[in-house]
Amino acid sequence: MSMKLGIFAIVGAIGFAGINNAAADDSSLKPFTLGELKTFLSDKSYPTGGTTLKNGKGAFYFHANGTLDAIWKGSKETTTWTVEDKSKFCYTLEMFGPKECIQLMKNTKDGGYVQIYGSKKRDLAADSIVSGKQF
Repeated sequence: MSMKLGIFAIVGAIGFAGINNAAADDSSLKPFTLGELKTFLSDKSYPTGGTTLKNGKGAFYFHANGTLDAIWKGSKETTTWTVEDKSKFCYTLEMFGPKECIQLMKNTKDGGYVQIYGSKKRDLAADSIVSGKQF
């Protein structure tokens, strides 16, 4: 039972409720460099479980010092985050299980961003990732 709950939490945390399988095709996606992604996410709030902070089930806040604050359905946890090659940010949260990495790409055709987790893509509007801690 707990394994099923863990898998459900992981799937929900990355926002499958907001998945858009019609997300930008690969030719319109541009990766961030390591430095660009670290700078871009630092001191920003990022929606989880939805496409905006208001319609999501949670959020991440990326401190510039590498600390990550997470909230998911009212549960809060603090951990660390890193950036990796291929425009990915990674973290480990006890509430979700083992290390996860999410790829975040710039959408050069439609603006905004595309989040990729495994084979699933989700469009994020340019204003969905906002400055400051919003939770």
